[in-house]
Amino acid sequence: MRIWSLAFLLLFALPAHPQAFPSKPVRIIVVYPPGGTSDAVTRLLADKLAPALGQQVLVENRGGAGGAIGMDAMAKSAPDGHTLAFSAISPLTLLPHVGIFAPGRTPPGALKRLHEEINAALASPEVAERLVKLDNVVAPLGAEQFAQVVRREYEANAKIVARAGIRSDQ
Repeated sequence: MRIWSLAFLLLFALPAHPQAFPSKPVRIIVVYPPGGTSDAVTRLLADKLAPALGQQVLVENRGGAGGAIGMDAMAKSAPDGHTLAFSAISPLTLLPHVGIFAPGRTPPGALKRLHEEINAALASPEVAERLVKLDNVVAPLGAEQFAQVVRREYEANAKIVARAGIRSDQ
């Protein structure tokens, strides 16, 4: 009897096997108010992603403060790939780069799956046609390429902020 008790306790002491991603609905935060192009594009992607991921994909609009409110909500969410944000890298350019962001420390497996499914959705003729009607140009980038664009934009905007003498109250 002691052997069974020990085996039972050991079973619960073992680390759980990681669940397949996604294990619950995915939420995409649009950092702009509802009804605009960003909202329409995100909802179009959500419709394609849900069956591919096998989970609901919910769109939540969190507009305000130039996108900072939505990005803050995404950044403070669990880094598990279940909360993303759809935003422009910089609204300070004539042709802003738009992308989907995940919190830091999101597992590479979740990021890889999301990247693959999002690019597959963007490549579908139905989505491509609808995006053209919304006056969007699709130019999917690899994760590292997109990270380079984000870094470049951040550095350029940091120079603008420094020259203007803008300071944060925080």
